Amino acid sequence: MKRFSLLALLSLVAFVFAIACTDATSPSSRTLLAPKSPDLGFRGEAPPPPADVAMEISINSPGSAIFTGVFFSNGKISDDGLLAEPTFDGTAWLRLDNKQPTPNGTAGANTRFMVKDADPPTGMGTLSFLEGGNVVTYKIVRVDEFTRFLTCGAPLPGLPPGPCAIIRFKAEVVGGPSCNLDTNVGCHDGNLEAFDKASCLVLVEGSFEFVCGGSID
Repeated sequence: MKRFSLLALLSLVAFVFAIACTDATSPSSRTLLAPKSPDLGFRGEAPPPPADVAMEISINSPGSAIFTGVFFSNGKISDDGLLAEPTFDGTAWLRLDNKQPTPNGTAGANTRFMVKDADPPTGMGTLSFLEGGNVVTYKIVRVDEFTRFLTCGAPLPGLPPGPCAIIRFKAEVVGGPSCNLDTNVGCHDGNLEAFDKASCLVLVEGSFEFVCGGSID
């Protein structure tokens, strides 16, 4: 049987006690034991949720059609939130729904427009229009303008809804001549205005009508 001297035993107890006291009072130990608040990555207020939007998209021939989608912007919001003023900060995107409300316009999967801060906007996907019994499909080539607004919907009862986004872009006919951005040959100008869906898309005699905007030509 192993034996320990009393002096060795007392020395061991003193050493263990000193280590325990040191650990209990060290800053690192307190840090490990202190409760932590969850950090979800937000700084200040959380960004607004995405908004369901309705939009009229026109391409210079064949015409225009009503589309629906989802719009998101986490740019700064004014104190009163009533003015339809453009904003140029934060990230915004507009994604078109795979299923559209009318047969006159359809969108390809993952068709969307995006912008971040003051960087050049981008876009991808296809838009199809039914005109005169024929379907013409356009591919988004370049986005020239993506303006997002502080308001998206009716700010107060009785006031007209403010726009969510206005987008200008270039497109080319799928299966037709390619768009030459230097000469503009084969390029078609596209215009998009998006508003809050609940405020602007109404059902009239079995068909949807877009009742907002009006500046697209």
